Amino acid sequence: MRLRRLAWSLCFVALGLVFSGCAGSKTSVGGAIPPNIQSQPSNQTVIVGQTATFSVVVSGTAPLSYQWQKGTAAISGATSANYTTPATALGDSGSTYSVVVSNSAGNVTSNTATLTVNKATAGGSTDVLTYDNDVARSGQNLRKLC
Repeated sequence: MRLRRLAWSLCFVALGLVFSGCAGSKTSVGGAIPPNIQSQPSNQTVIVGQTATFSVVVSGTAPLSYQWQKGTAAISGATSANYTTPATALGDSGSTYSVVVSNSAGNVTSNTATLTVNKATAGGSTDVLTYDNDVARSGQNLRKLC
């Protein structure tokens, strides 16, 4: 009777180990660790004609592969941890960007980041006014005023 109880106990322990090994494991065959995003891409604001750069920081077993997306469409050639847009236009404002990172153990998709594109300010008078006010306040005249 004792031997039978011991056999059943060992059977339940063995089954428990098998099931615990199947659920919640973060590794795949060969011990690879799936990608995990440590730092998500952040929203970017630029002026028309400037570029924007989106970045992601990922941990996981190398090699990691990256595929950036604009909306839901893959961006051709955008396959690194950073993506820099071409020169932006007003029509790009509101576009969303994300990246899918993959390795042999799986893949993960980042949060989306939004691009805001603003119109350029005309004339640059604000910069000159700010410069002149700073000169007046500091007492330094770094440029000759006419």
